Amino acid sequence: MEPDVKNGNRFNAVNLATFDGGNGNTSYVAYRGKVYDVSKNRFWQNGRHMLRHRAGTDLTSMMSQAPHNEDVILSQPVVGEFVEEPEESARPFHVKVFFVMAYINLSFVGLILLILALWRWW
Repeated sequence: MEPDVKNGNRFNAVNLATFDGGNGNTSYVAYRGKVYDVSKNRFWQNGRHMLRHRAGTDLTSMMSQAPHNEDVILSQPVVGEFVEEPEESARPFHVKVFFVMAYINLSFVGLILLILALWRWW
């Protein structure tokens, strides 16, 4: 499978995952916003690196654990750009409104209890 030239070789996590080295696919990995072709690297057999890392993923956060420096990845051919898509909100809008209303009601109850406690104290 070759990179999508019409897309300007821009990859996100979903379409990068298709380049996992399996079923005859090429092996691509992302690192610091760029996508590298590691298919010809002997340490990336069948889309796996040392049985620990998989092709088709972003390895930026894992480089600090590697026994080698970033030059190993940077020496591979660049095939595109990795673009992280902004994550959608974890909660739908109506759930957020519910939480706001619940905390407003909780504040009113706390305020009423405070007023009653002060009234009873004096």
